[in-house]
Amino acid sequence: MPFQGSGDVAPAVPANVYVSTFVDRLLGVDDSTYEFTAVVWFYLSWIDPRVKGQLADNAAKLTAANGNSTCALPCQSNQKAIAGGCCDGVWMPYIAFSNLKWLPQDRVVRYGFGANPDSNAVFQWRSVHATYYTPMDLRAFPFDRQQLLIQMEVPQARSGWSGGLVNLIPSTTGNKMFTAKTRGDDVSGWGVVDVRLQPFEYPLCAATMAGVLGPSAAGDPAPVMPEYMWESQQARREPQQCAAVLEANPDRGRLSPFWRHPLQDAKNVPSKPVPVSIRPYAAAAAAA
Repeated sequence: MPFQGSGDVAPAVPANVYVSTFVDRLLGVDDSTYEFTAVVWFYLSWIDPRVKGQLADNAAKLTAANGNSTCALPCQSNQKAIAGGCCDGVWMPYIAFSNLKWLPQDRVVRYGFGANPDSNAVFQWRSVHATYYTPMDLRAFPFDRQQLLIQMEVPQARSGWSGGLVNLIPSTTGNKMFTAKTRGDDVSGWGVVDVRLQPFEYPLCAATMAGVLGPSAAGDPAPVMPEYMWESQQARREPQQCAAVLEANPDRGRLSPFWRHPLQDAKNVPSKPVPVSIRPYAAAAAAA
């Protein structure tokens, strides 16, 4: 995954992470397999007053006389930890790309991390060359416009995972970044006309409730679809109501994989059904 995350403790609960997305180059759209390939530049920024001290400590260890320290996570893709910084121990958010199909093995990996010397602001960027699968509407073919979806998800805190409870906040978008734009199209017959970031919120259990075909086995110790939820007419009619069903009987609800069990020192993280477990963002490049 492009954003694997690092560090054990987020700077705040929840941590507000601002997201900017630029479609640097659309490389291909395949309407026979419902997929597209693109190079997309992602830029994340947040506040973390610890970072400057962490980077300074890492630099001191790497440059210490007779020292044998190494850097496992260089801050820049050139892998020069002394010149570009060492990010060992620095918190970065984990973000999943749920509709990512594959990353080319021979892709160019470019990324960077930095801290503003005059504030507590930090930023992380990554240029991602990938293929995604996406729904398409071909009823207007060959004069169709497609919403090409890139779905970014943040799993919310469960079982005390400190990397959870991240708020992804839209910042800005664009249809080019590093690649020069000439008079021609990026791809024959296709062109990016808009890029948008759109947040969605729903309970984790709602996705399962909407697609499940039957209850879990009676002896399942942590059932994905408990019998009482399967029998709930309220949740069957409206999958969004599954969190209310769990809260109605917390003794049973706590046994569900959709219930959050935070660590004792996790402030502002209630023990309850995860009301917003996934926060996907649609970076939709409308092409025609």
